[in-house]
Amino acid sequence: MKIWQVAAGDGDRDYADLFLRFGLVAVGPGDPGPFEENRGTYSGFKQWSFLRPFHDDLQPDDLLVLKRPRGKKWEIVAVGRITSDYYYEEGLEDVEGWDLQHARKVDWRRLPKETAVGGLTRGTLKRIVNQPTQKLAEKLWSELEGGEPTAEASPTPQPELEDDELVSLLIDKGLSTSASETTVATIGRLRWLARWYAEHGASVGEHEIRTFLVAPLLLALGWPEQRIKIEYKRADMALWDRPFSDSDAVVTTIVETKRLYNSLGNWPKSQAKGYAEQHPSCSKIVITDGFRYKLFEREEGSSQAAGEWSERACANLRKLRAQHPIHADVGGAGDLILGMLP
Repeated sequence: MKIWQVAAGDGDRDYADLFLRFGLVAVGPGDPGPFEENRGTYSGFKQWSFLRPFHDDLQPDDLLVLKRPRGKKWEIVAVGRITSDYYYEEGLEDVEGWDLQHARKVDWRRLPKETAVGGLTRGTLKRIVNQPTQKLAEKLWSELEGGEPTAEASPTPQPELEDDELVSLLIDKGLSTSASETTVATIGRLRWLARWYAEHGASVGEHEIRTFLVAPLLLALGWPEQRIKIEYKRADMALWDRPFSDSDAVVTTIVETKRLYNSLGNWPKSQAKGYAEQHPSCSKIVITDGFRYKLFEREEGSSQAAGEWSERACANLRKLRAQHPIHADVGGAGDLILGMLP
């Protein structure tokens, strides 16, 4: 039996709850496909240093320590025992913007209180060679072993929406035929641009994202330029209920833009909430990196001070889905588009 350490995320994203919820551990990138069939492709990736051992070296019954950074140390979130061989999990193709399809099943045991320790090292996946840390992992597993596993079934892969299917979906939801066709045609053009940007992501800034990806979608959805304010106060974009020059105009939606593949998780949401809560009239938040979108709405009856927001829809323009692949209560592309209408 070997003992390994695996990171709960990459700093911007945290996968701990996902791993524990579904009883697995997963790493990426995985979009090229299953590892063995695409070993040559993955060997050229900078992630090869942990992709290869994840596939080749991890074995059932090995122990995993799930870690998260805490200052200059690491904290242990959970200890688990690997219970399966490698498999390719298609349902994890987009987890906070990262493709994590390389997976193994794990019997996780969450610690009652996350514990900061020494002896763990930086890196996505590594053997634990520090003997005191090995003994600590074995001790924690022994103390926690015997609890009832609570893992859910693996995420169900959602079929990709074809453009004509999205047009029909929007029409069925009440959008006019012409508006539906215009919106979907715009998404098609943005999809190609997003693919080009993805290959040149290091040089693509938020200004390009806002100007060439986000603004065209808003215009296609029917937002006139007079109701879109770019870089309003500290917000990236503010959408108004009427021309923003009107003295009675109020902000209804805040759009927070990020660089390509940046996390759309807790920190961007916190930023957008801070901007939105300066406007009692604001009921929606959109967070996007130009092709991935999340829509949050203020809870009904929630006061400005309470700041209670719920994720209503999520979509990736490059791979449109009718439903969120992981969260059943979060809508997909159709709900996102309808929720972003003026």
